[in-house]
Order: sequence, then structure tokens, then C-alpha cells
Amino acid sequence: MNFNDLKKTVIDFFKSVKGRNCITLLIFVAIATFFWVLMALNDELQRDFELPVSFDNVPSDVTLLNSQPVVLNVSLKDKGSSMIRYGWGKPPTVQFDFNDVKAKNDKIIINPLKINNAIRGIFGQATVVALKPDSVMIPFTRRPGKIVKVRVETGDITTSGQYVVSGNLRAETDTVRLFSSTKIPANLRTVDTEPINAEYLTDTTRIQARIIPPEGMIAIPSTVTVMIPVEPLVAREITVPVEVANAPRGKTVVTFPSSVKVSFLLPMSVYNNTDESRFVVSANYSKRSSTTSRMPLTISGAPTSYHNIELHTDSVEYLIEQHQ
Repeated sequence: MNFNDLKKTVIDFFKSVKGRNCITLLIFVAIATFFWVLMALNDELQRDFELPVSFDNVPSDVTLLNSQPVVLNVSLKDKGSSMIRYGWGKPPTVQFDFNDVKAKNDKIIINPLKINNAIRGIFGQATVVALKPDSVMIPFTRRPGKIVKVRVETGDITTSGQYVVSGNLRAETDTVRLFSSTKIPANLRTVDTEPINAEYLTDTTRIQARIIPPEGMIAIPSTVTVMIPVEPLVAREITVPVEVANAPRGKTVVTFPSSVKVSFLLPMSVYNNTDESRFVVSANYSKRSSTTSRMPLTISGAPTSYHNIELHTDSVEYLIEQHQ
């Protein structure tokens, strides 16, 4: 069916008795919906909000010591028409002027009356049904703070398949400033991040990590970017000479073959700098087999950054030469 046929079918339907009845029904549904919405907007509604608190005109030498953002949990009742404008987007912020709030013993104290007035300044004549907390107390300090080093706390980090974490985790901001209402101890020189956890990484990754300051202190900035270096593993094969261990005194043990192949995976960045001299392949004479005339092989000395190290043969034949 082409567009013209479809158009004709629709027109014919709405010209029929059944089509006219459908149009009438839709009109009455639309009118009923309009009146229902109008009545709902005039009804009183109760709704809960989480309102963040902020402060204006904070002096440059003052640092607020709240480790978590202050949030007011408010339950309001008002007409639906008044509530609907706050139903979308971010909730409004309750703002206080630092110069207008009560400060005592290096603490900001905001009483319930001031909080209620600030909320009504946002929501008009809405009724505050419930408020938690009903007052706010935030310590602050005028001390300059102390710069300390950031130490990254490594948690559970895994990579996918042929990838590896190729170095130490590093905070791109390596220092933060600690603030406290009391003197910061002289021996406090570092602060840790929260444990860094990540799964199935396939590339160098950056994660925002929260600083964990000592109790009663805050860190600025409160988060730092931590880089997790990840790179692919590539295959490499080398030939390593066989060394004989525990050879009998006065005799020379010759192995066949005299060297064996070793395969392994290593980070791409060190592929061209493979330290082959660190590999040691040993044939243990004291564990030789009298039935097969072979000595078992073991490998050691490989750098910790090498993975899946494998000998291509697990034993070698040998011949004993008598010294003259």
C-alpha cells in the first residue's frame, strides 16, 4: 500500500459513522483530562525535597570544615500549580550570607527560624511540614592549613585478557591542603586516597578518588584524579643456555640441547629492552632420571613484569665427561 492509498483509507474511516464516533470520544477525553489537570493544580500537594545549602560572602581567610555537603530534607505542602515548577531539574539551593548567620566559637549556627524563612523565600507561602535537620552547625577555621603529600591506596584492580597494569598508580595532583580547627601535627605529612578499585581495564584509565583526611579535618581539593597505567601484553620468545646444578665433583655434565627456547608475555613498552641475561634455566643433576637419562628443567630470575613464562621443553638429555 502506497502513501496515497493509506491517506484515502484514513480519510474514508473518519468520514464513516465509526470514525466520527472516535473523534467525538477523543474530544471528550481531552476535555476531561484538561479539567482533571486543572483540579489537580488547585489541590494541595505534599512533596519532599533535598535542598543543598551554600554560603555567600565567606571571607577569604575562612574555611568551612564540613566534610560532606549540607543538605536539608524538607517536606512541603502547597498547591500543585506552585509545586510543579520545582518538579524538573536540580532542586533549588538554600543560600545564607556568612555575615548574617551567627558565628560562635568558630562555628556557624543557623536556627530553625532562619532556615524556615530561607525556605519560604524560595517556595513562597508553602507550608513546611517536616524539616531535617531543623538546625545547622558547621565548624570553620581561620588557620592557613598545611600542604601534605597524597598517597594512593590501591584496592582491587583487574585487567582484561592480554593487558596488564604496567606501573604504580599515580595521583595527578600530588599534594592537598589540610584544614583543621586545631593545630595540625608536625609529623602528619601524607594523606591517603580511598582504595582504588577497577575491573577489566584495557587502557590507561583515570579515576576520581576521594581523599580520606584525618578525623576533624578536611582536604582541599577533596578529590584527586588517579591514573592507572595499563598497556597490552605482547609475546616474545628467546633462547636461554642450560646451566647444570649439582654436577658430580670432577666431572662435566653436557646437556643436549645446550640451550632451550622460552616464551613469555611482557608489556609492550619493554619489548625492545628485554633483559635476557636475567633468565636462568637449570638442569638439576641430582633429580635426573635413571630410566630416561634426562634431567628436569626449571626457570628462574624472570622480571616480575613478565607473564605466562613457559619452557618449550621440560627436560634435557645429558652426557658425563670425566676430567683428565
